[in-house]
Amino acid sequence: MIIDIDLSITKRGFYLNSNQAVVNYQWLDCKDENKVMANGDLKTYRTPKYVLFTVLIKSNSYIGTSLCLPVTGVGVTENTAF
Repeated sequence: MIIDIDLSITKRGFYLNSNQAVVNYQWLDCKDENKVMANGDLKTYRTPKYVLFTVLIKSNSYIGTSLCLPVTGVGVTENTAF
């Protein structure tokens, strides 16, 4: 059986949202050796700092990560899917 997993992230300001529904999530800090982020186990994550983030997705036997996404608070709300 083939499972389609969406590893993309939508970014809106300091909020990152995994576009994959109903899986286990873990947000990681790409610049700090993929350090697990505190309270980063939900679909949406509010970043506490300007950094590169990725989301680790677990679904049954599948484990994957998104590309690292930069978060830079420029004061303008943006909505971009990667």
